[in-house]
Amino acid sequence: MRGTAAYKFRNRFVFGVVAFGLGLGAVMNYFVDVEKSRLFVQIKKNQEWRDETLRRQQQISQLKALEKSRDKKPIKSV
Repeated sequence: MRGTAAYKFRNRFVFGVVAFGLGLGAVMNYFVDVEKSRLFVQIKKNQEWRDETLRRQQQISQLKALEKSRDKKPIKSV
């Protein structure tokens, strides 16, 4: 009969430490996943904003070029 009080205590202690470590790892993993998903959403929003800004800048530059080309055309007199 090997199950003395010291062995039982040690086994329960080791089991508790391992269980606590696994639980803590699972909780940390969950929060890391939540932060990753928030980060990916923020990156996607930033990319959409950047794309929209670039598109607007291109439209503005196209309009400016169109205005310049209109100004350079000679006025035809009748």
